[in-house]
Amino acid sequence: MTKRKSGRRKKKSEIFDSKEFEKDLNSPALRVTALVLGVMFITLGFLLINFFWDIRNATTAEGYVEQLNLGSTNQFQDYSDGDVIIIRETIDHANYNDDDDYTTITFDSQDDYQFIVEGDHEDLEGKCVVLSMTVTSQSVGEGDDEYSYETIEEEDNNGVLDSGTLVRSLYYDAVFYGVVVLGLFVLLFGLIKYRD
Repeated sequence: MTKRKSGRRKKKSEIFDSKEFEKDLNSPALRVTALVLGVMFITLGFLLINFFWDIRNATTAEGYVEQLNLGSTNQFQDYSDGDVIIIRETIDHANYNDDDDYTTITFDSQDDYQFIVEGDHEDLEGKCVVLSMTVTSQSVGEGDDEYSYETIEEEDNNGVLDSGTLVRSLYYDAVFYGVVVLGLFVLLFGLIKYRD
């Protein structure tokens, strides 16, 4: 004969005590934690917005053109082999060439200098973008006839940049501003609980 287990089944109200949960939610420790985390998220978000690598090291199209030594084997004044050039600016005009699959781009600060990027990027006209290029050094000739010149690693022989060099700046900014918004919500939660 099997004995029945003694005791009674717990009621749902005993498994989840709403009053106890509310007490934990209103605890001083949780309020302070929310306030501290909120400030931390907001601070982190603003630091990323202002000091993230693509913003901190970015230049404009005008700044890029000023660095060029056109007609010289040393193409750039201050950039050298291995340096990453980052242009972060709004596209003034984008014209897609369907036959050769590339887009000619000009920026607000230097509308008379064109960048050619692989693929269709006409939808980025009027938007802030990040254009990243790596400087590389090439050698030509041998012996006394050998000389080096600088070029862009992602650029082909026709001067067309890889499609991956151009991205919408919003992809970075949205994440950073998202961190700030999250911090504001957490801080607001802490402030409301603190007042209660």
